[in-house]
Amino acid sequence: MFELYTVVDITMTGARRGGAKFEENQQQNFLTVQNTLSMRSNPTIVRTPYIIPNEHKFGSAYADVSKVWAMRFEFEYGSYGVDVMESDIDLVPFIAGLTEQVEFEDAVFRTNSAQFCNIIFKELDK
Repeated sequence: MFELYTVVDITMTGARRGGAKFEENQQQNFLTVQNTLSMRSNPTIVRTPYIIPNEHKFGSAYADVSKVWAMRFEFEYGSYGVDVMESDIDLVPFIAGLTEQVEFEDAVFRTNSAQFCNIIFKELDK
């Protein structure tokens, strides 16, 4: 089982086109993460995104962030490690300006930047 932590608003709203644009943008960010995880195997979302206090080391640009989204998931089969997920999502764009506590220099997920890392993956049952 895995968990991800991000300073990007990935709230799962279920909103569809033609509804409230704000909630639609939140849903699009959630779907971006889900679809990126789905590139190699089928993830099962065990716990949809929820907000937690920040206890993680993101990039230095986000050191003062107190609100973080977490999501728990697992895969049906296959070998899918943290390094693969980090590589897959690095530089994938998202919609910024939602309920995040920061402004992003570039609206892309970053995993390999000491300054701008905004998403972290952790294997829980290893």
